Amino acid sequence: MITVPDSYGKEHVARLFPIAQDMLAAWWPWRAEKAEGSNLVFPAEIKNRCNDQQVKTVAMHATTVYKHVAALMEEAGITGDKACCHTLRNTYAAMLIEQGASDPELSECLGLLLMLSAHRMREAHRTALIANAPTAPTVL
Repeated sequence: MITVPDSYGKEHVARLFPIAQDMLAAWWPWRAEKAEGSNLVFPAEIKNRCNDQQVKTVAMHATTVYKHVAALMEEAGITGDKACCHTLRNTYAAMLIEQGASDPELSECLGLLLMLSAHRMREAHRTALIANAPTAPTVL
């Protein structure tokens, strides 16, 4: 288990699968070096300097987060067609669902604000399974 803070000041507890432990152990020191004072696993905020040189922290737009994480992953040597934060998140969600996580557990592990989002992830996973299922041969 890992406790993860979100940008709303709330913490949620996420399951850390054995497959991810070594990867996170390698990522964490590298990320801490690049984080500029943030303790988030992935960047989600930026620091803007105002005219009087005060530092103001603001949440990144989702597209900015995606591009920033993609650049960090590439710099860290994590590459490939599907190497992106969305693939990591969706794979994690699929693993939770396949291990029988309920919607409240899925919501907690992913830090979702709305239970409806957990339901939508579950439905997207079900749809993907159906779409990727092998088809039976046609019997004549």
